[in-house]
Amino acid sequence: MGATVSGQRPPGRRRAYHEPDEVGDEVASHAELAGMWGGVSRAQQVLGRRQGRFENTPTEDRLAEQLSLVPMLHDWRAMIMRETEELTYLLGLYAEPARGATRDEAADAINAAIRRMVIRRGQRGPRAV
Repeated sequence: MGATVSGQRPPGRRRAYHEPDEVGDEVASHAELAGMWGGVSRAQQVLGRRQGRFENTPTEDRLAEQLSLVPMLHDWRAMIMRETEELTYLLGLYAEPARGATRDEAADAINAAIRRMVIRRGQRGPRAV
């Protein structure tokens, strides 16, 4: 079932695959997504504890809002390997900051990564399924 002679898809036919734009644009595997969702969960647990003790910062409040967008972004266009790797790494840094780093720095980096994901999806439009 491909394109017609004119190069157009027949009405009602959609792509069932993902066409990567660049190297690293492959759709993330289930294992990679599981790692990322685990990171989201750990970050939300840390945020919840900090909010419960009134230790949260405005940057962390923004992070809580941004994390709520991640499922919607994944529904809009499937997460790619590059995005899941970056987000998983940054969420790990937020949950357990490296020496000399702060949670606010990690939260800023996560917020920036999520903004890039929104921009990428806005430029390409909804995924073809």
